[in-house]
Amino acid sequence: MDNGDRMEVISASHSEVESFLLCERRHYYGYGERLESTGKSDAQARGILGHAALASLYSALKMGQTWKQGWELGVKTIRNLAPNYEQEIVSSVNALFMMYVNHYQGQFDQWTVLEVEKRYDVHISENFVVPMVLDLIVDTSDGITVVDHKFVYDFMSPTDADMSPQVFKYARILQAEGIDVKRAIYNQIRYRDTKSNKTNPAERFSRQLVPLDKTAANTYTREHIIAARRIAKFRAMGVEDWERNVVRVGSKTVCDRCPFKDLCAADLHKRDGEREILLSVDYRTRPKKELTQ
Repeated sequence: MDNGDRMEVISASHSEVESFLLCERRHYYGYGERLESTGKSDAQARGILGHAALASLYSALKMGQTWKQGWELGVKTIRNLAPNYEQEIVSSVNALFMMYVNHYQGQFDQWTVLEVEKRYDVHISENFVVPMVLDLIVDTSDGITVVDHKFVYDFMSPTDADMSPQVFKYARILQAEGIDVKRAIYNQIRYRDTKSNKTNPAERFSRQLVPLDKTAANTYTREHIIAARRIAKFRAMGVEDWERNVVRVGSKTVCDRCPFKDLCAADLHKRDGEREILLSVDYRTRPKKELTQ
């Protein structure tokens, strides 16, 4: 088969589909122009630091080290990343990580760690690939479990967890890799201080078990594929036509949390030179990720 006959591979991660469904314009900036903000919000910084610390902890456990050694590696990871973030955030994450290890230290031997921050490029069909990075896969007395870490202001309600597509898609798609996932957990770490959790740190942690309804898993996966095919049509247009054909949501709820809000406003109103200034100061080009074979 020559280059002219080569089949185009459609690929879209959960994060990309989520961005697209929030706002086509936001998705265009992030995945068409491949832009990202040069700064990090407090929530992003907390999530990056916290995930890195947990990855160090569970990687140590996977290698047969003790939870104390894992804790030390996590603290070292936070320390190494600290210069990139505000000291207040670093101190907060360090304290949360210490409380997390203290809270679960008696339960670490209940999970056998199989994979940590593992990337999969799963071929759902000959020309459709779903790239995904899973925080944690463990084996338990109840079977293989997918664990997704969440640093949250407030815990998810059972309904929120039941309607969140991420772990449903992960479980369904991993079936294609021959991994029989039995359970999924949102491993939630609450950073908001309350009177109660200041005196009782255990109230900062919740492992929300998500019943893996096969019907929901199949539905979310099918909807993911539908969205990914729509994304593929935009990609095929080329960047200029892609930009002309996307639609802004223009919703305060969506726009207030969008990292491209200022750039979007500058493009909307065509203010002289504003786009160039924003691109030189507030944004950078994100490197393109290649699919693994």
